[in-house]
Amino acid sequence: EEADDDVDVEEVERRKRYERALAKFPYQGDLGRAVRAQDREAIRLINRMRTAFETREDTAGLEEEARALVVRKRSEQPAVKAPSLRRREQEEKVRKAALLKQRERAEAQKRADAEAELAAKREAERQEALREAQAREAEEQRRAALMAEAQARREAAAREEAERRGAAERTA
Repeated sequence: EEADDDVDVEEVERRKRYERALAKFPYQGDLGRAVRAQDREAIRLINRMRTAFETREDTAGLEEEARALVVRKRSEQPAVKAPSLRRREQEEKVRKAALLKQRERAEAQKRADAEAELAAKREAERQEALREAQAREAEEQRRAALMAEAQARREAAAREEAERRGAAERTA
């Protein structure tokens, strides 16, 4: 029984060493991430490490190779660090430009709204003036019609008077 326990403990220790070693590999030994990144070197190295673990081969050489690959990959990629002063200044300029553009748009919208309101007011005044002009014209036409009617009555009355006089003179 003790031998079985020792084998289990040894296997657990071996597994832990393997996992710690994989954590130092590119992509922390995650084959899926290496495949998604299409990093063939890392894929091969991770697969060789898995095979070495399964066949119980010595992995020290692979671990050293993995460290070298990680160092090389890091030197190829710029390290992510806090934004530089220049970048912060550039971001501030972009932010200020966006705010300025936003203010300009708001001011332009206010001007457009004011112009639209003024145009609507002018149109209402024009419509009112047109109605007043139409009302004056209708009133003038009505007066002209009344005057023409009154003139026609006077003329008719004058004719009738003339006819009566003519009839009275004839009878007299």
